[in-house]
Amino acid sequence: MALTLGIGAVFMSVGCLLHFSRKGVFQKQCMMKYMDTTTLGDAARELWEAEGLRPSKYVEFYGYTDCKKPVERRGTSEKVVAHLETTYRKEREVTKHSRTEQPITHHSEKQVASSLREGDGLLFRDVNAQAFDIATQKIKEEIEQRRKELSGFGSVLSRSKYLNEIKDMEWELSMRSKCNTTTKTDPKHVSIRDLMVDDGSTFEKPEANVVVTVNSNNDNNKAAPQITVEGYRTVHMKVPLGKQVYCLGKLTLDKVSCELTFGRDPDKPFVVQYGTEQDVLERYEMSHRIFTAGMYTSLALGSACIVSGTYNLCKPQPPPPPPGPPPILD
Repeated sequence: MALTLGIGAVFMSVGCLLHFSRKGVFQKQCMMKYMDTTTLGDAARELWEAEGLRPSKYVEFYGYTDCKKPVERRGTSEKVVAHLETTYRKEREVTKHSRTEQPITHHSEKQVASSLREGDGLLFRDVNAQAFDIATQKIKEEIEQRRKELSGFGSVLSRSKYLNEIKDMEWELSMRSKCNTTTKTDPKHVSIRDLMVDDGSTFEKPEANVVVTVNSNNDNNKAAPQITVEGYRTVHMKVPLGKQVYCLGKLTLDKVSCELTFGRDPDKPFVVQYGTEQDVLERYEMSHRIFTAGMYTSLALGSACIVSGTYNLCKPQPPPPPPGPPPILD
C-alpha cells in the first residue's frame, strides 16, 4: 500500500515536470509566431536612438555562424568556430560462466579523452547584411546626386529645402555607418556545445593486441576476466562557419564600443537553433506532442496508483485470528 502510494507520487512528479517543459515549449512557439523578423542593422539603428549607454531590445533575426579567429579542424585545412574530439576505447571482455565454464563475451566502450578547440568568440553575422549595406550605399549615391543638382537651383527657398534634405540624409548615413550587422554572443547564454553538429568518427586499431587481466581476489579461485582493447573510436563534433541559425533573444548595444551582444532575456523565451523559423517550429511541435503525451500518461498512472493505495489503506482490515489455547505445563 505504501509502495503503491510512493509509485503514484513519483508518477505525479514526473507529470508535473513534463507539464512545465511543455509550457516552456508552448511559450516559445507563441513568441516565435508573434514576433516580426528584423535585421541586426535595423535593430542597431533603433538602439542608437534609445536612451542610455547600453540599451537593449528583444528581437528575432537570422544569422550565420562566424568567428574572429576560427580554428582548423584537426587533420584538415577546414576552418571552424570550434572542434570537439572525444575518444572512446573499445574493449572486449571475456569471462567464464560460473557453472558451465563457457566463455561469455561482452563489448563495451569507455571514454578516455576529450579535446575542445575554440576560436576567438562566437559571432552571428546577419543574413541580410548585404541588403543593409546596399541601402546605405544608395543613401550615399543619393547625397552625391542631390549635391550635383543643388547648383541648378536659383531660388534661395528651393536651395534651403534641398540643403535640409541633404542634411537629413547625411545624418541618417552617419547613424547607419555606426550600425553593426554582426553581433557577439554572451557565453553565459549561448553555449558552444549546444551548437555542435556531428562531423563523423574515425576508428583506429592498436598496433598489437592489448590484453588486460583483471585481478580477482575471490575465494573460489575463479579465472579472472580478460579485457582485450580492440581499438579507439574518435567522435568529431564541430560548430561550422556560415551555418544559418534562427535567433530569438535580447540584443544589447554598447554605445562606447559600438558592439552588439546577443543573450538571454530573463523574462522571455530564448531560442538559438539551426535552420529556418519553420524548421524550429516543427521541432518544437514534435517536442510539445511528446511532452503532452508523457504528461497525461504519467498523471493518469499516478492518479491510479494513489487511488488504489488510498483504497487499500481505508478499507476495513480483517480481524486478527483468536488466540490459541494456553500451553499445558507439565
